[in-house]
Parts: sequence; structure tokens; C-alpha cells
Amino acid sequence: MEFSTTINESIFCLVTFLSDFQIVETAFEKNLISEREIKLLRKIGKNSVQFNHSYGKYFNEEYEWRDYGNPEFEIVESIYQQGRDFFVTLQDASNAAGRLEDYMSNNSISNKVNIFGNSYNTNIQQGHNNNMSVSTNDMSELLSKLDLLMEDLNDFLPEKEVDEAQEYIETIKDEVIKEKPKKTMLKFAVDSLKKIKWVQNS
Repeated sequence: MEFSTTINESIFCLVTFLSDFQIVETAFEKNLISEREIKLLRKIGKNSVQFNHSYGKYFNEEYEWRDYGNPEFEIVESIYQQGRDFFVTLQDASNAAGRLEDYMSNNSISNKVNIFGNSYNTNIQQGHNNNMSVSTNDMSELLSKLDLLMEDLNDFLPEKEVDEAQEYIETIKDEVIKEKPKKTMLKFAVDSLKKIKWVQNS
């Protein structure tokens, strides 16, 4: 069921939210708000909008398993109601990101990932000892390239592989902006992305 899948995905995403909020809170306490924290909040807001939509869409569409009066269904209904309320609240993270821009410091972010190639044939190189090597000059350039790549997926990938590629790209984006990126997570996402067959349109 799509609703069950959405719940499981949202639980996994909440773990990332908690980690991201800790990064933002630490930066706020140290008065070191940077572009990283702004992007994290915007991503939380964006994902919350998507989950709020998915909760409503799939709960209302999948009417065949509803059993009003059944205690087990009442639990599911409670998860639906609380989930929507939760993500509606978190949607405001995007607005918070805009307000925090006024408090940004001039500190730069040192995390990097090397990308070679163009938007449809991107090759992310892996160095020795599981270190991820990225040849972009700074984090904003990297994130910009990944955003462009995300926008062009439908032009250069079979439809069935677009969602998979999006998931790997989002994983890379989420990790590289963290203070301590998980190399194993980056390696998995990068290797998986490289295995996807990219098709250049003539």
C-alpha cells in the first residue's frame, strides 16, 4: 500500500530531520548561521510539503482497507491525523530559512564532493580509503550542479529510473552539507548513481 510506504519513508526522513535540526541549533547557538543551515531548513520545508500531500492523497485514495470502528484502523487514522499536523507545522521551516538569511555569517563550508562531466553524464569520483573526492570549487557550486542534474533527469533517463536517480542525488545532497558526512552513505549513493544508464539525447 502506498500509504504504508509513505509512513515508512516519513519515519526514515524524520531521523534526518532530527540530525539537521541539531546542526541548525548548534550554528544558531554559536551565531554561525551559514548557507548550509539555510539549505537544510529549506529542504525540511520542501520535504514536509511533499509528505503532507502524500499522507492526504494515499490515505483518502486507499479506501478499501478502511474499517471504521476497528481499534486497529483507529490507530492508522490517528497516525494519519498526527502525521499531517506534524508536516503542516514543519512546512514553515522554509519561511524560517528565509528569516535566518539575515543572520548569516561569512563562514564558509569545507565539505566537498568532486564532480566531473555535464548535467546528463555526471561522474563522481571516489578517492582512496573511501574518501569522496569532488572537484567543484565550493559547496554552492556542487549543490547547483546536483539541482540541475535533478531537473534534467527526465530528459536523460528512462522513466522507470528517474525516481531511483532522484533518491540517490537527494542522499548525496543531504550528506555533503552535513558537518560530518557519512562516507559509507556517500559511497553507496555515488556507486549506485554511476550504475544507472544515462542516455544522451541527440
